[in-house]
Amino acid sequence: MDALDVTAWLAPLDDSSPCGPDLSFTPGFLALQRSLAGRPESQFAAGEPPSWPEVLQQSAALMAQSRDLRVALAWSRASIRLQGLSALPVALELISEWLHRFWDELHPRPEVDPDAPDATPDPYARLGLLSTMDQPAGLLGDLRDASLWRDRPLAALRIGDIEKALNETPLPADDSAPAPSISLIQGLWNECSPERQDDVRAAVLRALTAIGRIHAALSLHVESVALRQTDALEGAFETPRLMRLLTQLQSALADPLREGTEVSAAAMPPAQGPAAQTTLAAPAAFHIAALNSRADVIRALQAVRRYLEQTEPSHPAQWLLLRAERLMDKTFLELIRELAPEAAESVARTLGLSTDGVLPEPA
Repeated sequence: MDALDVTAWLAPLDDSSPCGPDLSFTPGFLALQRSLAGRPESQFAAGEPPSWPEVLQQSAALMAQSRDLRVALAWSRASIRLQGLSALPVALELISEWLHRFWDELHPRPEVDPDAPDATPDPYARLGLLSTMDQPAGLLGDLRDASLWRDRPLAALRIGDIEKALNETPLPADDSAPAPSISLIQGLWNECSPERQDDVRAAVLRALTAIGRIHAALSLHVESVALRQTDALEGAFETPRLMRLLTQLQSALADPLREGTEVSAAAMPPAQGPAAQTTLAAPAAFHIAALNSRADVIRALQAVRRYLEQTEPSHPAQWLLLRAERLMDKTFLELIRELAPEAAESVARTLGLSTDGVLPEPA
């Protein structure tokens, strides 16, 4: 089975019990919970993160026995850690399909009030579980630590590094690693084939679409039991941080960037679902410039020179850049006259040219 092939898990396990048994207290489920916890820090030893290959193996085994959101989230987290961005849309689509197909039977099932057994089951626990997708200690943190893509050169880029480079406001205080420069990100992105760039864009779009479907399923069922307006449930299933990160990626890696077009927050598509009401900070402008002509090079030199003129007016590099701009359109002999005028006549004679750079008339 392909590591990201979840087709078999979309089908009901049994006609009479589509989601199978509740595995909450089985040895396999408890072992998965222990693996997810890793080893906490103690007085004598540093803590250790989860063994993600182990979590992936354990959760995949349980997926064949039960349809459980807790297991699906564990599998999603491990897959994202190990496979990078490509696993995110697959994971979110799986969760979305389960919510739409198996709402009543999916584990953990909506809670029934023992004092009112005829009342509509309360989905609060399920919503709280799904809200962990938006937590730095949950799926959001896994995505930030994941690579943009598994193969080179994008394997060198953590999604969280890109997020830091795009944001003017600081990210979590415990993330002290310096952000890579925009130019480094641009360079690695430009090394990719157009096909790989399209794969990355498609993964981000699929993930955003799946989040929208998750919100739609939850809104439908929560509204159907008139719980949406309660204070306890307000915002319980919103994912503003995850939506923000994916929307920033979508904007930063949009098609116009191939031509060096600058994309800012104003060009970002609006978020869908409840997260659309969340106010997002505008990301720093990010463009991946492709230099396809001499004119493009001149414009790039001008942009750097103007930056230095405004921010570091005493820096001598601006004069060298101005000189480079003026030399870009000159012929070889014109360059010699500009850079070494005393050698121009000798070079022209050696090349059989006149001092104007043209071949002399034949005798």
